[in-house]
Amino acid sequence: MAGYSSSSYNLTSYEELFFNMTIEEKARTAAFLNHLLNEKLEFKRCQDEVEDIKQSTQECLELFCSTLGKLNPAFKVGRVFPVGSMAEGTRIVEPSEFDFIVALKEWSGNVDVKRITHAGGWIRKRFKHEEALQTFPVVKQEHALIKFPNKEGYKGNSDICAFLDKANGSFWDYKHYEKKIFTNAFEACKEVRIEKSSGIMMFNGSPDFHGPVYSVEIMWKPKNDHSPSLKVDVDIAPAIFVEDVRKVFSEKDVYGLSERNTKKILEVNSFLLMPARKCFESMMHYQFAFTNTEVELIQQLSETHKNCIKLLKFFFRDHTVISSFILKTCVLIHSGNCDSKDSEYECLFDVLKVLVRGLPILDKKVGGRLGFCNLFMDSNLIQQRLYEPVEVNRIRQYMLDIMTTLIEIGKHTSPNSFNVGYARCKSLTRAESKQDEKQPYTTEDSIIDAGMYKLRM
Repeated sequence: MAGYSSSSYNLTSYEELFFNMTIEEKARTAAFLNHLLNEKLEFKRCQDEVEDIKQSTQECLELFCSTLGKLNPAFKVGRVFPVGSMAEGTRIVEPSEFDFIVALKEWSGNVDVKRITHAGGWIRKRFKHEEALQTFPVVKQEHALIKFPNKEGYKGNSDICAFLDKANGSFWDYKHYEKKIFTNAFEACKEVRIEKSSGIMMFNGSPDFHGPVYSVEIMWKPKNDHSPSLKVDVDIAPAIFVEDVRKVFSEKDVYGLSERNTKKILEVNSFLLMPARKCFESMMHYQFAFTNTEVELIQQLSETHKNCIKLLKFFFRDHTVISSFILKTCVLIHSGNCDSKDSEYECLFDVLKVLVRGLPILDKKVGGRLGFCNLFMDSNLIQQRLYEPVEVNRIRQYMLDIMTTLIEIGKHTSPNSFNVGYARCKSLTRAESKQDEKQPYTTEDSIIDAGMYKLRM
């Protein structure tokens, strides 16, 4: 991860405060975090109702996918991968969001993949407080071209239209067609009701696209009057499933050369390709996804580290910069070197330090971005967006404020210390959320001078 001078942010002083805490103070902070997990972040619905919500959501997805295949065989689903927090066991507060990657049968399987390394280029950004565009270099990114059976040549996703025999073979024509198919499938399912012992699930609202994901809203109506209705967001990401990860991967791609992560990805031995909605080259490519492997790694984490993810989600739940994917990645990195398997507080503090050190400041010479790498292709950054120094510094300070709050909670000895601690944490997250909503970083960006790229087998 990208480094920085920790002294400029007094991270060392925070580390000293932590290590100078007494055993009693650390125990009070640990007890508060345990209270936060059990009383504020765990599902309040009974286990039977949660299971009914899971099963009815799965049935809604299966019906939706079946309808897709009937509308057009090219969208017939071969495999479904439950991903995200519900699949990993790290969801907090409510079972209100489910994520699935659906591997389209006709596209998946016997495809050849060619890995492309983008050799660099430039990105132009205009910030709100400046009139002129500024130019910054961008780092290389790994993408893919694919070759279907009985088709000549390797294709980017702009050629999928030709594969589907639709429109003019352009990327945007394809996206328009994909949206139409998914919307028609939703319309065909919206009158369906799935009844369970504890409630009824039904399709609701209007479907939506964001990035490579198609979002469907369903509504849970419990039969128990004491249990509130629940809006459930289901995110569906179409993908191409490819077996034999060695087609594009080598051990040196693993972040930190982690032996555990290398063993796991070779064990799973598959990966996914998704349309790259934004790419530095003029033609559209596919992006690599190892989500199926990442989910298994998180499922196998200790309860302490899963709880650490839940606590981080609480502190960053409304944050537009630090995504849950970044949080999970940092916990996975931490867990590979963690000796403390029973202390959420120590793990949380360590991951916050990883986050602080992973935020490089924008620099006109070397560019700037959130410096978090993908676990299984570490040349690819999770976040490509550029941020101004004032914004990066504010995010860093928020992380340091979380550390301060947890240290001070350990020193609080009054009988209502849990309530005081929770109020302080809520106040801290609300204040950060309001600052984050202002988003003073960018108003315009454009990619120029894409440069050359090379093929890497």
